[in-house]
Amino acid sequence: MKLFLSVFIILFLIAPVFAAVPLVTDTVYTVAPGRSEIDAGVGTTNTQTVLTNAVGLIFRHGILPHFDLAVAVPYTISDPVGLNDIYLHAKYRFWQRDDHDGLAARLDFKFSNANPYQGLGSGDNDCRLLFIYSRKIGLAHLHLNFGYVNTGINAGRVEDDYFSYSCAVEQPVFEGSGEIFAEYVGNNSLSPSPTFILLGARSPFINGTKLDIGYTFGLNDKSIKNSLTAELHCEF
Repeated sequence: MKLFLSVFIILFLIAPVFAAVPLVTDTVYTVAPGRSEIDAGVGTTNTQTVLTNAVGLIFRHGILPHFDLAVAVPYTISDPVGLNDIYLHAKYRFWQRDDHDGLAARLDFKFSNANPYQGLGSGDNDCRLLFIYSRKIGLAHLHLNFGYVNTGINAGRVEDDYFSYSCAVEQPVFEGSGEIFAEYVGNNSLSPSPTFILLGARSPFINGTKLDIGYTFGLNDKSIKNSLTAELHCEF
């Protein structure tokens, strides 16, 4: 179970398709058809027992109006070095009131390509259904996520399934050129439930890219102790 917790936290910090990196919480936003986005990040995470350094690459592509696909590839650069489990994501925005308010659903599939005996994967092909709600309140953007994770679908270990939940708030600063954000993330995979808070900022960088920096700290001994992430985001 400690291995599962470490892998779960590292992958969700480094390699999800999130609202806006390095957030775990997703938004109703989908990539426009024919357009693509890439996020490249690096992070260091203290999981209470070990210090893990990892890099991640996320590629998103718009397929249809309100529908996109993404792949997330995390790679551990500290001991043990190697490729982690790869994620595939499909998101569809099925209702929107405007560009900021709406509802979406995302289906995630985690491959079991990494070696769990080396501490690089969970050993399971996991599947998650995530529901996403976004709303603009004044200048701030609120995002709520709730999901169900089926773990080890090949083995059918229903007792390991769990619910995930998160909430994020993004606040524009510097006349909208940058943002600050805060996030609460949790799940009921363990007892007490692993929960953590992320604080971060986003700003324009060079050649149209954006730089995101986030600091995360856990709220109990079943969560990570702390984590620092930085990522570059580009669109084309």
